[in-house]
Amino acid sequence: MDSTNIAIIVVATVAAIAFKYVLYKKICRWMDNDLARGLAEGDTAKHNFLQQELDQMRLSKIKRKEYPTRLTKLAETYNQQNSSD
Repeated sequence: MDSTNIAIIVVATVAAIAFKYVLYKKICRWMDNDLARGLAEGDTAKHNFLQQELDQMRLSKIKRKEYPTRLTKLAETYNQQNSSD
């Protein structure tokens, strides 16, 4: 094998790994957004609130496995606050 073949293999491998990483991150983001949408139960204001909280969790570098628990608690809190109005 000459250096051109090796370079092609390395570039193709790095590109494939990068593509899989980006795809994985996008799928995780879609799942998190879908969780917020599901917890909103069709309420646009609640969805916006949960989406803002989700974005804040991402910025705060909170572990992704904690998102469902925190979003569920936030949705319950939102329901309690708005049902008492």
